Amino acid sequence: MAQLTLKDMTRTRRLKIGTNLVEFDTPGIGQILKAAGMEFVMIDQEYSGFGYASLKRILRYMQAADLPAIVRVPTLRPDHIGRALDLGAEGILCSPVTAEDCLQVLDCMKYAPQGHRTLSAGVAHDRYAYGSVVQKMRAANRRTTFFALIESGEAVDNVEAMAAIEGVDCLWPGPNDLAYALGVPGEFDHPKVRRAHRRVVAAAHAHGKSAARTAFDARSGIALHKQGFDLIAYSGDVWVLRQAMKDGADAIRAKCKGPARLAA
Repeated sequence: MAQLTLKDMTRTRRLKIGTNLVEFDTPGIGQILKAAGMEFVMIDQEYSGFGYASLKRILRYMQAADLPAIVRVPTLRPDHIGRALDLGAEGILCSPVTAEDCLQVLDCMKYAPQGHRTLSAGVAHDRYAYGSVVQKMRAANRRTTFFALIESGEAVDNVEAMAAIEGVDCLWPGPNDLAYALGVPGEFDHPKVRRAHRRVVAAAHAHGKSAARTAFDARSGIALHKQGFDLIAYSGDVWVLRQAMKDGADAIRAKCKGPARLAA
């Protein structure tokens, strides 16, 4: 079966499951995630502390595992967007607030005539390959995928206009920041948050776009899919490790009361 690109994933409403990467800059991480059944990974540059050297390594690990990578860039600045793409990101995740913001992001993501992305060839983004520069530009414009992160009440108010823009491939409400912006931090099931989610999903579906969200656990992932989200980013590297370690340690402690004794 051919490997789906991120663009392919956003053009179907079937369930796709990936995860978030915020901590592990280690050579095996792409293969580990691929072996676990992940279909994509979101590499967070906003909260992780990953610099460009780390990002370049991690993107190579993902390429080696044939695992499509989204990079969450910290701002809408052209250098943040362009550099992530030049290092090999297939998708960009960032936080537009208006339709005009989305057009600005797309202008940074796409080569002429669709945008003004600056050009270098034979480097990381085209896997250092020979070939026609024009063909590489066209291929990149077809491949690069825009995930609009909805993190504020203003963004929710503008979500229909953003979803209508050609080139916006997926709407992705950010659970923590959106709940915080709506005045209910940490209350992900609050009616305000649920209404915002419904509006985002409705806008996505009305315009044939994908809807994504991070799921903190399997139960919430199932619930989100039932709500209309087709890309589910299941938890993330640090939280999965922490929970697995805690569950294992707690289970051992629960069955091992008192001091250890030699077997008879």
